[in-house]
Amino acid sequence: MAMGEDRLSCLTYAPVIIPTLCRYNHFRACLESLMKCTHADKTDVFIGLDYPLKQSHWEGYEKIRTYIESIKDCHPFKKLVVVEREKNYGFGKNGNARLLIEYVLTQYDRYIFTEDDNILSPGFLDYINKGLTIYENDESIMGIIGYRSYYDYKFDTNTFFKQNVDYLAWGYGIWRDRRVELTDLTSGWFRKQLSIRKLIDFRKTNGNYRCLSWLQFAFSKGIPVCDDMMSVYIGLTGKNVIMPRITLVKNIGIDGSGVHFNKITPDLQKNFDNQSIYDQPIFDYVGTGDEYYNENRKITVESSYKRIEDRDFVIAILKMFFRKCRTVINVFFK
Repeated sequence: MAMGEDRLSCLTYAPVIIPTLCRYNHFRACLESLMKCTHADKTDVFIGLDYPLKQSHWEGYEKIRTYIESIKDCHPFKKLVVVEREKNYGFGKNGNARLLIEYVLTQYDRYIFTEDDNILSPGFLDYINKGLTIYENDESIMGIIGYRSYYDYKFDTNTFFKQNVDYLAWGYGIWRDRRVELTDLTSGWFRKQLSIRKLIDFRKTNGNYRCLSWLQFAFSKGIPVCDDMMSVYIGLTGKNVIMPRITLVKNIGIDGSGVHFNKITPDLQKNFDNQSIYDQPIFDYVGTGDEYYNENRKITVESSYKRIEDRDFVIAILKMFFRKCRTVINVFFK
């Protein structure tokens, strides 16, 4: 049985944000898959075109500019807005994506974000917009995620599920209030949560990698709103994200062309390549999302490609401790 049908009679269409720079083939494939989505004609699209930082960026950058110019009068979207940067903003606190998000949130109370290397299912916008409508007033839900990991999850008849280990930001929707909740986080907040008991419990439920990320955020000077930070936050607060049973996003940026995902093993590449993408234009929310919740959390931790073995975890903790001690000593004897 589909859920939230009464709410869906007044569906709100969130704007889509796409930051890009020079990966022309990726960007074009992403945008053209978005054009084929149900509700594309009701959707405002905002593209943030960053400025080249080095010579190798120029060719792809110019191709993207030319392509955008060629479709500005014939795209299917309700509105297409292109923000061309006058200098390179890159990533981080005042990066291209962050500034674009802040700009969009001055006009809307929610948004959909995708990087330029995602291929989107025809039902992607339907799925995200329905999720944002159904869970709008449920503060325990931090976002609607379009990507579903290739891990061997358990399901009943449900078409979606909840989890609080991975906030995989490969095509997601979020509301303004929950984005602000994430933006306001500081290293001090993560430090306040620290205790030996909490670390032990968190490591059991969320794994070594997330535990290590928590410690890094607790002692860092500045924290970007990134996948890892969002994942640690939902793990610590017990909040969840929504994921589909079948992924509605295929990441084609694991080919070494990106900044963050440029090292991948053949086996991992195969896992991503072999994923089937949801091919229907409409998505129905069936079930509660709580089906096999604890089992699937365990599967997420044990199957994660970011999984860290116990030995490597201990070594990483020791390195972090000695770096911290060295910093204190240097300051003291300066």
